[in-house]
Amino acid sequence: MNERDIQRILPDWTLSYTISESENEKLYMAEKTSGDVTKYSAVRAIWIPGNNADAEKKKAEMGEEAYRRYVSSLVKKQKQDFNFLRGFCSKPGIVNLRELYDISNSDDTAYLLVARYDYIQPLKEYIRENGLTVGAAVKLGMDVCRGLEQLKKLDYKHLNLTPDCIYFDGKDRFRIDGIDTDATELRRVLDKNDCKQMAFYAPELDFSKYISYNTDTYSLGLILYTLLNDGMLPFEKEKGFEGAVRHRLSGAKIPAPAYNGGRLNDIILKSISFDPKKRYATPYMMRQDLEEVYNKLAEQVKGQ
Repeated sequence: MNERDIQRILPDWTLSYTISESENEKLYMAEKTSGDVTKYSAVRAIWIPGNNADAEKKKAEMGEEAYRRYVSSLVKKQKQDFNFLRGFCSKPGIVNLRELYDISNSDDTAYLLVARYDYIQPLKEYIRENGLTVGAAVKLGMDVCRGLEQLKKLDYKHLNLTPDCIYFDGKDRFRIDGIDTDATELRRVLDKNDCKQMAFYAPELDFSKYISYNTDTYSLGLILYTLLNDGMLPFEKEKGFEGAVRHRLSGAKIPAPAYNGGRLNDIILKSISFDPKKRYATPYMMRQDLEEVYNKLAEQVKGQ
């Protein structure tokens, strides 16, 4: 299954180029022209089970029938996450997923899932092309809070918020993705020795500790910290990446980011307090303070 299959599923859309890709997933820019009007979308293709060599090895170990059930469970889980996400279509702060399709090979041992979104651009790509002003960073924080507020309405927590989960929608708004309907299962497979995995996680993402909505606002605060700290995590300049992650998770007091943001720095440092009781209780409360900063920045720009 390849790009021809994607075009067969979405015949009215042309895949322009690849926005981003990983081992078993690609995000494409797609466009559709009708008369003088051209519309843009992002198309995510996910190949399940993914790596062919690993898949064949697993198939040989499990046997064909057990392997087929295994692949089916992976597909069911991914479709469950996508359908959950579709329930938030057009809601503030969350990516808009418009269509979802899947096809399988002849014996149901491999699937291609295709999801079409409204236009989205990964945060890293957005920054590479446009840079990121302080105002835009604050706007990002506000928009992500709105997305987390939507999840909270369903008593749901993201628990895996990283820069890779944040997208720009081309209309001056940032949105989140990466929503896993079994997010609490993350804690069972969490490798606390994997610093890359732990880079933006709150200290309490340990199976033995309580988590709350400010577990997500902690991750958001840490993302904002890096944006205002020359792209580096707390302590990274002095201790390197792995040393910085471990030092932060140990409970070390975090210094202000390199950018002298005044009130903004206070908001960020509050959101990433080691003690959850000292953080914002909800994303709404964090957004209120960010909006105050954003409005003052807007007033300063008008006064110039």
